[in-house]
Amino acid sequence: MLKNKCYIVLLFGLFLVIQGYSQTFVLPDSNFRKCLQARYTAVLNTGGQLITAEAAKLTGTFACINQKITNADGIQYFTSLSVLQLTNNNISYIPSLVDLKNLVELDLSENQLTTLPDISKLSKLKSLSVEQNDLIALPDLSTNNLIDNLIAHNNNLTNLPNLDKLTKLSYINVSYNKLSALPNLDKLTSLTSLYCWVNELTSLPRLDSLKNLRNLHVFLNKLTVAPTLPKNNKIESVFINDNKISTLVDYSANSSLVKVRLYNNYGLSFKEYFKLTTKSGYDTIFKLSPQQKLVVGKMQNAHENDTVYLSTGIDKGVAGVRYDWFKNGTFYKSATNDLLAIPKCTFADSGFYACHIRHSAFAGFSLATDSFKVNILPCVEFKDFTITSTEINCLNTGTITISGDQSRISSFELKGINSGKIQTSTTGKFVGLSEPVYKLKAIAQNGCFKEYANSIIINQKECEEAILSPDGDGLSDHYFFPENGKVTIYDKFGKTIKTLTIPAEWNGTSEKGIVPMGFYVADVNNGKRFVGITVLY
Repeated sequence: MLKNKCYIVLLFGLFLVIQGYSQTFVLPDSNFRKCLQARYTAVLNTGGQLITAEAAKLTGTFACINQKITNADGIQYFTSLSVLQLTNNNISYIPSLVDLKNLVELDLSENQLTTLPDISKLSKLKSLSVEQNDLIALPDLSTNNLIDNLIAHNNNLTNLPNLDKLTKLSYINVSYNKLSALPNLDKLTSLTSLYCWVNELTSLPRLDSLKNLRNLHVFLNKLTVAPTLPKNNKIESVFINDNKISTLVDYSANSSLVKVRLYNNYGLSFKEYFKLTTKSGYDTIFKLSPQQKLVVGKMQNAHENDTVYLSTGIDKGVAGVRYDWFKNGTFYKSATNDLLAIPKCTFADSGFYACHIRHSAFAGFSLATDSFKVNILPCVEFKDFTITSTEINCLNTGTITISGDQSRISSFELKGINSGKIQTSTTGKFVGLSEPVYKLKAIAQNGCFKEYANSIIINQKECEEAILSPDGDGLSDHYFFPENGKVTIYDKFGKTIKTLTIPAEWNGTSEKGIVPMGFYVADVNNGKRFVGITVLY
């Protein structure tokens, strides 16, 4: 009985050993399987399944590059690898890698990953390459303190994890992401290269302790202030071009500097550039040109005969600055102060003006402004006025009234066409007019004047003439008005002397009796007809 039990135990143990050696995994990705069949045949059985025990024996470098793999499930069984390269595939899924504890290099670049598996157990990892994926975040790296290369450019990262424990880190490339800030870098004393161009950085963390930093490339961000560099006598290249930098710093202490790109920034002036001149060889070290145009231009409206003043507001009071002005792209005028005066403007002075600002300390380099648009308007526009007149008749002289905004007008002149007589008004109202046709001129406060294109014609209503001799001799003793309505009789001073309801006749009397000899006007029905009546005795 004991012998049979031992036999059973022996068989069961042998079964477990055989099962362990024959455990397999079905690979879900055919392209992954093809790569293994071509390069790592020993890890597959005759059915194309992964023999997990054989996978665990594989050491050194594993590379399936450019094989159109979409799913890398199965790689978790290759637990003895030191290098894993799955570059340039279509991988969107990576299983847990926690058992690949011997990995020194992990390269998952040029795939379609949106997340990474937990790599916190990979304590031997020195190089992590995940560039050109769709990652929105990196995993916790605080336990991966041997990493010296972190390459994650061309992703969708909006932030980076804490890097304080990665004191061996010498190379970082997180360019072409969506980073608005970088984590603290003070502990990264081994860092030699920091590349984070094409992001949304508005500032950088302190770099003082980075005693080994050689390359700082942060172009195409939103930095407004040039970074202060560590005084390590090692930094060679600083690329801060294509930002919004308007404030520079003194780099004279950085003796190792070879190349600094400063071009295509916004708002820099020679007052700031002079901070660079303390650095020996500044004219060869700093690449300044071209710069973005200084956004200072405005639209300015002026009138004929006005003086227009244009000013950039840049480098006022800085000695040695020259301002070259251009109109519509053609050189216009040069000045040593920041003020361009255009006196006695005409319509020809309308256009787009821009300024190139130069300094002798920076040969061949200039700052350019955007455009100042100048519109020259007519000094007087009669369309802004309304001109009205009243008629001339035997009772009244004519009037002309000009109404509208007269804030820019000094005076108006009215000239009779027949007589040539000129009348002047500062209010725009003319009275006592007896001529039928006038010409009008408006004079602006700056001395410019315009003549109204049309003649002003005053309507005239003719008076009938009559003689009244109310002396009782039967001849012209009265004047008869046949209309229905009312007649008002005025003396030569315009005073009403009598009102009649008509039809009726006027016999030369007023309410007080017989009127004196003289000239009188009869207004029939409020201007329908006028009659000039001379009373004689």
